[in-house]
Amino acid sequence: IVPAQVELVEGIERLEGHPRVRASEVIPLAEARRALQRSLSEADASRYGAWLAELVRVNCVLAEDLTVRWRQRATEHLVATTRYAPRQLIAARGEVVTPHIQAALEALRRQATDTRPGRRALGLWAIALVLYYALWRFAARTRVYYLTPFKIFLLAALSIFAQLFIVRAGMAISSGVAYRLGAFDSPEGYQFAIPYAAAALVVALLLESRIALMVGMLVSLLTGVLARDLSPLLYALVGNIVAVYGVGRYQRRDTITRAGAIIGIANIGTTLVILLSRGESLVFGPALWNAFCGLLGGMLTAALAAFALPINESLFGIVTDVKLLELSNVELPLLKRLAIEAPGTYHHSLIVATLAEEAATAIGAHALLVRVGSYYHDVGKLVDPSLYIENQAGGSNPHDRWPPEESARRIIQHVVEGVRLAEEHRLPRQIVDLIPQHHGTRRLHYFYAKALEQARQKGTSVDERCFRYPGPKPQTIEAAIVMMCDSSEAAVRSLRHPTPEKIRLLVRRIIEDMVTDGQFDECHLRMRDLTRIRETIIQTLQTVYHTRVPYPGFREEELVAVEANYETVSGFDLPREMVSAAPPAESAAECAALPEGSVVVGSAEEPARGQEGESSAHPSSASRSP
Repeated sequence: IVPAQVELVEGIERLEGHPRVRASEVIPLAEARRALQRSLSEADASRYGAWLAELVRVNCVLAEDLTVRWRQRATEHLVATTRYAPRQLIAARGEVVTPHIQAALEALRRQATDTRPGRRALGLWAIALVLYYALWRFAARTRVYYLTPFKIFLLAALSIFAQLFIVRAGMAISSGVAYRLGAFDSPEGYQFAIPYAAAALVVALLLESRIALMVGMLVSLLTGVLARDLSPLLYALVGNIVAVYGVGRYQRRDTITRAGAIIGIANIGTTLVILLSRGESLVFGPALWNAFCGLLGGMLTAALAAFALPINESLFGIVTDVKLLELSNVELPLLKRLAIEAPGTYHHSLIVATLAEEAATAIGAHALLVRVGSYYHDVGKLVDPSLYIENQAGGSNPHDRWPPEESARRIIQHVVEGVRLAEEHRLPRQIVDLIPQHHGTRRLHYFYAKALEQARQKGTSVDERCFRYPGPKPQTIEAAIVMMCDSSEAAVRSLRHPTPEKIRLLVRRIIEDMVTDGQFDECHLRMRDLTRIRETIIQTLQTVYHTRVPYPGFREEELVAVEANYETVSGFDLPREMVSAAPPAESAAECAALPEGSVVVGSAEEPARGQEGESSAHPSSASRSP
């Protein structure tokens, strides 16, 4: 109703300058006085009730003409209700749609939506179950390092669920604000800003492109079902494809930002194509607004992906390439200690990393993981670097005075210490597991052979278990690659004169021994991949230990002959023929008479004989000829 007069009422709506209130909010004066009486206690009502009731006065008077006018305006767009019998025709083909027919069709649409929500929900769940089953079958055939098929499916399924929740919320918000933000009042324009490709981008960065493409396709299909329109389906599909194949590997922090920009540019093109396909004219203002919403959708996709990435990394134990690159920094404390305290081991680790990366690339394994894992595979040697030949630098070898069992025990201990150090520095589990697995359950051949020889002399037996690493055997192809590269590099380094033929024979024998020993029984390593790994290791080692062109005057056989011809006299290396070239000089004059290039070597115990102020040639004063 529209009152002619209203007092003491706040927050009321107004119609053409007049206040407007609901009829249900207005009560008669007598009822208001009775309500006041009921709110008082019996004592207060008997004392003050009548007096207080007189204070209640009329504050709202009906304006009949304004009320009638307002009600007419509110109902002028309504159409008279008509009941339709089942199978009754509403409109024939070619018939002009009148407001009455339009109202009937709209009522039919609302009835189909409102009276059968259970059927619609059941249909949506059936579609979702079919698509999720297809996703499960696809995940079961997808290999991602250190993730089981169930974890792959769970990550993809949760990403799809979260993405659909965002899409549904975005559609509701866009419809709600479309008519409140200015002239561009089309809900579709705001829907272009929905980040449809966030789930596909996250899965592409964490897993691989195939499973990410599957996620993007399912999101696009379900988006079309939710919107009941092909335009959102097409828009979402293009954005998801660009997110999967336009991002590349996640090796830099700005990868997500670049992906958002690429998706935004693709969204702009897709919006224009959708508008043109509908035959709409590209008016500058609305077209610019739609393009802006598309670009905003790309930026929101990047923002959501940046937010979701660390959460999923922690939940599923995934190590991204960015994390691995950070761990390869030589300034990190553990690698810095290795370079300073165990330089031989550090150099060995660098070469193993190069070999492992090349081998992993050859078969499509995780090359960056094996490279970084190789940096840390021998960090346990930091506990006592002098136990290992590469760090002894020609010094004493403590294993010469220990029994082989003690030497083996101390060598094997570096695996346990390596795991401890890696966990203390919070290295990812994928790298920690490479430390014990790259040795597997192999035998320490050198100390085992030494123990057998001693046991044969003493007539005793040897327990082989004391000379084997505790394991486990390599559980992944990456761990098997590090095992082969580690042993091959150490063996080739021991060759005095490595040649391509020697390197090939040695590497083949080492890998064949590993296969015979069953070290690769617990990882899915195919013989074809094993051959590629072996050949890559051989080629890389032949490159590292290649034959060099001899420098003029420094050929090896000449240096060996010269070295054999030298004697050490009082700290000087002298040729034998020069040592005996002339008898000891009797005086400085005789020294001057010696042939040029001769060296005089006398005895320190013989007194000097000659003129005063001169001395005989002391051995310490002997010098090499130019």
